[in-house]
Amino acid sequence: MADSESVKSVFASIHEKFGDIDSLINNAALPPVSGFEDFVSNSNDLRVRESYVINCAAPLWCIKYCLNQGETTGKVIINVLTARALTGHTRHIDYFSSKGGLYNATISFAHDYPRHRFRSIMSGNIDTGNGGDSPQEMWQEICRNIFSNDDRPYREIYFMPRRQFYLHLLRYYLRHFFNTKRLSIGRRGRNQSPR
Repeated sequence: MADSESVKSVFASIHEKFGDIDSLINNAALPPVSGFEDFVSNSNDLRVRESYVINCAAPLWCIKYCLNQGETTGKVIINVLTARALTGHTRHIDYFSSKGGLYNATISFAHDYPRHRFRSIMSGNIDTGNGGDSPQEMWQEICRNIFSNDDRPYREIYFMPRRQFYLHLLRYYLRHFFNTKRLSIGRRGRNQSPR
């Protein structure tokens, strides 16, 4: 997954042996390092680069090589993200921002390739031994909600209580609104001269 040529080769082999791919689930991720306290003091530059390659660039390559062969319509691309891809979070800046890049790319793919279906799985906490949504529960929801006959090019599916998510998002947007300075550069009338 760490370079585009190896991803291209894997997808060429899949197409050759099994034919067209109708669904792709991008779930690989370089997870945050546990016990990590301070990005500026504790982050490792190679690890930051790897986070972007594995969490963002590799899924883009997988999507590219899934879409560039076979059917030109009807494929389902599922990217497993985190709800924090929208809002950011503390400490693990490389993880959340790389997932945010994939979130944006998923929406962009849906705009450019609307004859396919793109889905963002916005997980809460995935169970990796410390609690959270189990992979089995997530798979059941994917089968129930994503492989349905919904032909919209893009959807987001959240694995957290809807009310909790909306309150979280509302806090995020209010904080963003009150912390944003709006500049009036270029808004002067034509007859006004600069001071």
